[in-house]
Amino acid sequence: MTDINPTTAATPQKDAYFETKIVYGLFLGGLVFGPLALGALIYAYVARKEGQPGATHLSFVIRSCWFGIAGMVLGMFTALFLIGFAIVGVTWIWLVVRGISGIRTAFEGRELSDSKSLGFIAK
Repeated sequence: MTDINPTTAATPQKDAYFETKIVYGLFLGGLVFGPLALGALIYAYVARKEGQPGATHLSFVIRSCWFGIAGMVLGMFTALFLIGFAIVGVTWIWLVVRGISGIRTAFEGRELSDSKSLGFIAK
């Protein structure tokens, strides 16, 4: 009969990217129900700490939220000229692709090498 020593027993480790995944979930949910995006933005600001795993992801979400808000506002103001509908559509697609590629990278456990990029794909 073997005894289990509590000091050597495997303890579950906290996922280093847990908060990051929550922020991405709120961010993607916010594309359908807007207030969730505001929750993602606030949570990302509160949870971001330099040097912590996932900090680059949180910066990525913060930039995505602010530029997404700017794109949507610009689109709404120019909707009178019909170009605004295209701006809103492209902004929404940009946000969806950034959110999906970012959360995929977080689930892979990788940091982003360029969180300040405005491209479609998280790298």
